[in-house]
Amino acid sequence: MKASLYNTILFPDSQHALIYNALSDMFLAINKDNFSFNVDDLLSVTDRNLIDKLIGVGALVNKDIDETAVLTDMIREYDHSNDIFHLHINPTLDCNFRCHYCYESHLAGSRMKEDTIESVKRLIDRVISGIPSLKGFSLSFFGGEPLIGFGKVARPLTEYLIDRCREAGIDTGVHYTTNGYLITDEMMEFFAKSDTSFQITLDGHRDLHDTVRRKADGSGSYDKIVSNIRKLALRGCPVLVRINFTKDNIHSVPAIIEDFKAFEDEAKKYIRFDLQQVWQDRDDETKSDVDEEILRLVRLFHVDGLNVTCSFGHDRVRNSCYGDKRHYALVNYDGYVFRCTARDFTEKNRAGVLKEDGSIEWFNNQLECRLAAKFSKRVCHTCRIAPICGGGCCQQAIEHTDPDKCMYGYTDKDMDRLIANRFEYRFIQGKI
Repeated sequence: MKASLYNTILFPDSQHALIYNALSDMFLAINKDNFSFNVDDLLSVTDRNLIDKLIGVGALVNKDIDETAVLTDMIREYDHSNDIFHLHINPTLDCNFRCHYCYESHLAGSRMKEDTIESVKRLIDRVISGIPSLKGFSLSFFGGEPLIGFGKVARPLTEYLIDRCREAGIDTGVHYTTNGYLITDEMMEFFAKSDTSFQITLDGHRDLHDTVRRKADGSGSYDKIVSNIRKLALRGCPVLVRINFTKDNIHSVPAIIEDFKAFEDEAKKYIRFDLQQVWQDRDDETKSDVDEEILRLVRLFHVDGLNVTCSFGHDRVRNSCYGDKRHYALVNYDGYVFRCTARDFTEKNRAGVLKEDGSIEWFNNQLECRLAAKFSKRVCHTCRIAPICGGGCCQQAIEHTDPDKCMYGYTDKDMDRLIANRFEYRFIQGKI
């Protein structure tokens, strides 16, 4: 036997050691008197029961196992699967709000034209006929605000996809990343019939949210958005409520919890919250304080029976970004194709173009280059958290080219804190 490359040992108190293996994503808590204080000392354990437990969580593995190859195969299995095709559509880059943290350059009056809509339909046809083992087709609408011009772009494309997939015996899922303000009761009836889910953002509680997303007449949007979330959930539409927090608004999150606590149980079971720090607000000096506050909020959500996720539970390998998948494309309103929704939709970020017949012309072999960038750095191959980090997403991998430098700049202390937070997050959720 040998010790796994992907072990971490933490000492949460004077009595216990916490062993974590990132490849299995499992924890083992033991009395720390059973072995010394070094990962390599796992090999000196003589207690048969403890040895079995260490093997069970992957902390000890057979000498002939190449764990880097195992992880590489795992990444390929998830990212190159032929089971699902993910298609994003930007019906427009226009938006009814102008949030300060948004990275996009909004384009007033931009709309997907009829000829591009027809080309998207041909793309759907090509995917269905070209991937014989396809089991599911995920259609997501992004933007801009994707509900602008809903009846001319999103609705007809959804109807076309559902009809074609029904004929082929393929499952469908439809998703909107939206601010939630423009949703009408008529739309909701359509969404309920088409297996539609949502990500809808809030920017703190009412007063703080309304300073970020205020209408032209000066009135706020919080109450209408929260009401729309409730109505969607009561119709059985899953909603991920993304709370965009900063150090200035995070204190208001408990008030959001109070608002949603009052919802009917039938609605609450379709709602999940996700705590995400606004990227402009992040800094290393306050990271520990922010982490502690996130865990405190996770406890509050859990105590009040509300589902919540945060970065501590994310897994970039087993649940990698859609942009890392071979079978993924984002078609912009103008027909250009992109591979990432976290970058502005500018000319320099274009990965290809959608042709009239529904085929995609990739620029400079971008599809294969991006896929090859994932987990390509030497420094990642021996990193103890690589199985949950994956060396970053494809987009980040092509932007950070130094093969011997972690793109996140993680230190050993950073990795220990990440794993400790992961353990506490699961503990709070009752998953350990």
